[in-house]
Amino acid sequence: VIVIDIDDEALDKLPLSYSGFKIKGDATDTDFLRKIGVGNNVSTIIAVEEDDATNLSIVLGARMLDPKIQIITLVNESEVENKLKLAGANFIVNSNQISAYVASEYIGQPVAFEAVDGILLDDDRSAEVNEIEIVEGMNVINRDINSINFEDYNLTLIGVINRENDNEFIFNPINIEYILKEKDILIVIGYRQSLKDLKSDFLSKFF
Repeated sequence: VIVIDIDDEALDKLPLSYSGFKIKGDATDTDFLRKIGVGNNVSTIIAVEEDDATNLSIVLGARMLDPKIQIITLVNESEVENKLKLAGANFIVNSNQISAYVASEYIGQPVAFEAVDGILLDDDRSAEVNEIEIVEGMNVINRDINSINFEDYNLTLIGVINRENDNEFIFNPINIEYILKEKDILIVIGYRQSLKDLKSDFLSKFF
């Protein structure tokens, strides 16, 4: 995983638990995208800028370099969604949709909602959006994702990346039968300690 931002300050704000790479650069620059491996060995790119025009530029550049790359992008204004689809985005996440989904999931659970609200409003640096890769030895392999009660950990599952199916991103898979496989990636939102607890339980607890 590589986090890219043109702003040093934004990179410095990454949580201490983040163990991937971080690079200062302009993701709207196709030459820069090419240098970091887009069009060669990058399978998925996620554009989450607050400015839709910036996300659109990233999508266009990535799709031009690689017709097969999986592109997930955030959209802030609904009227821009069609432009992002035409530009080549495989999956579009509406920021308002996330807010509404999270709110509906956590009505009556003030502690969890406070954690999620802090992320959405960028007020609480101890809460974060993170990924959990399903690795060998985890007891959730070959289990239905619905066997995991994310609410017990004050976490919200945003989606899962299916590595066996060309890195397909499935948004909110709770309402479908999805069998977890090794190398799948869960995208979750919540407190840092809750993420650690869930990862630990995946190795020690049977779901």
